Amino acid sequence: MGFAPSAADIIARLALKPRHSLMAQVMDEAAGAIPELARSALRLLARQWEAFDDDIRDLEARIVRAAREDHTAQRLIEIPSVGPITAKVFEMSERALMA
Repeated sequence: MGFAPSAADIIARLALKPRHSLMAQVMDEAAGAIPELARSALRLLARQWEAFDDDIRDLEARIVRAAREDHTAQRLIEIPSVGPITAKVFEMSERALMA
């Protein structure tokens, strides 16, 4: 006789999946592997992840725009493997140290 998986077992298996795959499974009403109570909690987490992703994309876009407008950041971007975010963070750190 087999035992039903515990909530911890289900969560552990889901944690090994990529986050977007997990979110799709959580939002899928037909997926019976996740108990409804756990699905409710995971839906809340999935909505927060989506909002967090949106906030990160917005912040990245603002940093990239600021780097394009900054002469020092533009010079740093010319260094191989230095992108606009790294350049702007470095430039802001240097400015903070000089203050």
